[in-house]
Amino acid sequence: MIFKKLSILLKSLFGEKAETTKIQLFRSLISSQLSFQTDLWMFFILVNAVSLHYLPATAISFLLGTSLNYILSIKWIFPYRKIKNLNMEFSTFIVIGVAGAGINMFFIWLFIEKLGIHYMVSKIVVAALVFFITFTARKIFLFSGRSSKINISELTDTSENKATES
Repeated sequence: MIFKKLSILLKSLFGEKAETTKIQLFRSLISSQLSFQTDLWMFFILVNAVSLHYLPATAISFLLGTSLNYILSIKWIFPYRKIKNLNMEFSTFIVIGVAGAGINMFFIWLFIEKLGIHYMVSKIVVAALVFFITFTARKIFLFSGRSSKINISELTDTSENKATES
């Protein structure tokens, strides 16, 4: 009995469509951590192994981490998409991420400089705040609404495949 309940829970958390905001939020936490790890390790590799300056390494690693987050968002987290143009959708996703970074910097400054909160406490609180802000923005502007559902296979089909379906 307990194994059946656990199996159902794991299937809803990891396997089925993420129809509820709770499941999407859970998956977004995982995606954010994987994306951050990608960003962090690519930054380390680019600076140490490739000897790239830290500023371009930051931009490249951020883009790689955000790209992973985007792929997980469209394939695993959000079953519905508002924007049909893939380039516009990805650009909007990036803009929300960059806005989140700006919000992060502002609140870190505010908490540390103006409110006198310890920098590590500030970082933890602000990270959680920015996670919820970017999750909400992406859900509202990019990934909500059943009427705008996009069939992912339509984006990957070649014109040959579409011709044979007719």
